[in-house]
Amino acid sequence: MNRERVVVVAEMSANHCQKFETAVEVILAAHWAGADAVKVQMFTPDVMADPNDAVLTTGPWAGHSLYELYSRACMPYEWVPKLKEIAEELGMFFFTSVYDCDTVDVCEEMGMPAYKISSFEILCLPLIEKAAKTGKTVIISTGMADYPEVWTALRTARSHTKDVWLLHCVSQYPASPKDMNLRTLTDLGRYTQGRCGLSDHTLGITIPSVAVSMGARMIEKHIKVNNNGLDSSFSLTPTEFRDMITSVRIAEDSIGKCHYGGEKNYRRVERNGRWLRCVEKQS
Repeated sequence: MNRERVVVVAEMSANHCQKFETAVEVILAAHWAGADAVKVQMFTPDVMADPNDAVLTTGPWAGHSLYELYSRACMPYEWVPKLKEIAEELGMFFFTSVYDCDTVDVCEEMGMPAYKISSFEILCLPLIEKAAKTGKTVIISTGMADYPEVWTALRTARSHTKDVWLLHCVSQYPASPKDMNLRTLTDLGRYTQGRCGLSDHTLGITIPSVAVSMGARMIEKHIKVNNNGLDSSFSLTPTEFRDMITSVRIAEDSIGKCHYGGEKNYRRVERNGRWLRCVEKQS
């Protein structure tokens, strides 16, 4: 990934709708929008939930059990090398979220360059250790973890790899802007040497730009190409994603440095205790 600017990650999640052609469309859309990276999720429903789980009663997935949802959201592992090749041919970075240690072994055979640990797995220290022992980049979403839990996860990963990122995350779907507490990014940045960012589930494109102004160096956001995916309700269309990236780049460029002084195309002349602006003559 290009670390000289904010890294924008397009999260495919379940928006592939279990169709390979749709997954390819998502990658092409992310590239068109200007994303730096594409992330997928690799899991099986048996790893994620119990078949006897109760049905959800609130949120965008009310009326379904977690096991049913994960069964509809999972991606066949045999797709991943093909999708990785397509993304890399487009010049994009491709990586995955992992949810169990066995999948890390599968990903290593695929040459996966980085691993994401989702907010619900931040307490699974064996998984974090397994991913970190590969020596690859490890990106951890903080989600509902409290302060000690976040730093325990960070120390665990850092004991095996130097390139560890923390992404501030609010585990609501969608998340409300008033619950984002983006000042947290300032704290994360101090402890990660700037390797911090935002995994965003809010609606719209405003919050990522604000996060960049607060120090985020990575933005992860869901992208969709239709409204059939399980996560489509809080995902951006390709056009919205492109507009978000434009806003992020403007925010990034506007931060600059601490600087006091007038405009370069004016010279200042003092007269009777006032500053007068005089336009410089063009040579």
